[in-house]
Amino acid sequence: MRLSWLSGTLLAVTPMIGCGSSFGPAPTAGPRAVVQEYCQLDFDGGRLGAGEGERIFSFVTWEAEPGWDTAVIVSSFDVHEARQDGPRAQVTVDYRVVGRFEGRPPTVLGEASERAEFRLIQRGNSWLIDHGQIPPHASLPAFIAHLETLIQQARNDKRQSALVRDLERLRALK
Repeated sequence: MRLSWLSGTLLAVTPMIGCGSSFGPAPTAGPRAVVQEYCQLDFDGGRLGAGEGERIFSFVTWEAEPGWDTAVIVSSFDVHEARQDGPRAQVTVDYRVVGRFEGRPPTVLGEASERAEFRLIQRGNSWLIDHGQIPPHASLPAFIAHLETLIQQARNDKRQSALVRDLERLRALK
């Protein structure tokens, strides 16, 4: 996998274990509700840094996020009804994509559609996403807030300048 600034800064998610967090979906939430909450947390920036890891991992069966080289800027998402077969379910999500981070600078796409399929399994009374590990899909305000934080934490002028250029490009999308 090619390493980029994205995997080292934007998505510095540390491996965490645990699906039993109090931050996750209600124990009796159905498959669609679980995917809705997961996507909302992602949209709000919950996968852009290590701080929200515990919350994300309460929705999924995997124990770590890869060091993503890509992240997607979305304006909205639509979670469809679940297709359930016993202890398994599948939920489709349609995203309205406006840009991508795939290296530097961020790519502005205009609006495009993207579809993701999430497969879930039932464990006891809870549903967990078992397949559908996609790059982060966050809103423009979430990306802007995250970059502002990274700029404040930058340890050298070159890195800070690059982040400021990225931030200016994102602000131009508004």
